[in-house]
Amino acid sequence: MTRVEKLQYLLITQLKKQGVVELVLPDGINLKIGITEVDKHGNLVINEDEDYCWVTANRLDKSVLLDSFNLGLSYEDDPSTIIFEDTNVNETGESIKTLDIV
Repeated sequence: MTRVEKLQYLLITQLKKQGVVELVLPDGINLKIGITEVDKHGNLVINEDEDYCWVTANRLDKSVLLDSFNLGLSYEDDPSTIIFEDTNVNETGESIKTLDIV
């Protein structure tokens, strides 16, 4: 088993046990990976469907959320913030939206 395979195995095993794995990365970036969701009773539960996962990355006042249904972005409201939205075409000819916040 390669190092990458071992790391992936350990990560998935921990997710199945705990529901969430949190990593503190260089430069103050906090990365969370989870397979938890809110059930119909409002309880946070580990999702038994292995195809569902969410990821958040946070640094200071900036946050990004990605899951099967959403792409969320939050940042501190600052009048000097520049928001740039663009549309590009990828290698397969599909239209791709990009959003940069500076």
